Amino acid sequence: MQHYNISMKKFRYRFPVTIIVFIIIGLAACAAAIAFNIYLCITEGTAEAVNPALPVVQYTLTFLVSIAAGAILIGILCRSYYGVGDKKFRAALGFIHSNYSADDIESLVLNRENDKLTVCLKDGSCLNIIIDKEKHTDFVQAVLDENPAAEYSIISLENKPDDKKNEK
Repeated sequence: MQHYNISMKKFRYRFPVTIIVFIIIGLAACAAAIAFNIYLCITEGTAEAVNPALPVVQYTLTFLVSIAAGAILIGILCRSYYGVGDKKFRAALGFIHSNYSADDIESLVLNRENDKLTVCLKDGSCLNIIIDKEKHTDFVQAVLDENPAAEYSIISLENKPDDKKNEK
C-alpha cells in the first residue's frame, strides 16, 4: 500500500454541477434505504417469516449495500484530486488511485478555447485534468518542477493557422 506523501501538491477535482447533484441524490437514496430498512426491521421483524434467517440476511445486506454505496459516493466527492510531488503524478477518483512516474509525462497541453488541460504520457495515453482553471498554471508549474523535460504548449485562437477571423 502506498502512503500519501505530505510534500505532494494536491489539486482538487472540479465536478460539474450535474455530477454533484447526482451524488447528492445518490446519498439521499442511500439515507432513504437505510431509514426504510430500519422501519421494516421495527415493524415486521422476523416473526412472520417462514425462515427467520432470511429477513436477517435481507436487512443486513440492505444496510451493508446502502452504507457501502454512501461511502463510495462520499469518497468520490471528498477524495478526488490530482497530486504532484516526489517525482510522482497521481490521479485519484474517490478510492481509485492511478500512480505515474513524473518522468513518464511527455507533455502538457492547455487549450484556451475550451479551458482543457491535458497531460500526455510517453506510452501515448492522455489524461484530461479537470481542475479549476485558475489552478492550471499552478498545476503546470508543479509538474514542470517534478519533470523539467516535459513540454508545455498552449493552444489559443491567436496561434491557430486555419482561423478565418485572423485572416482579415
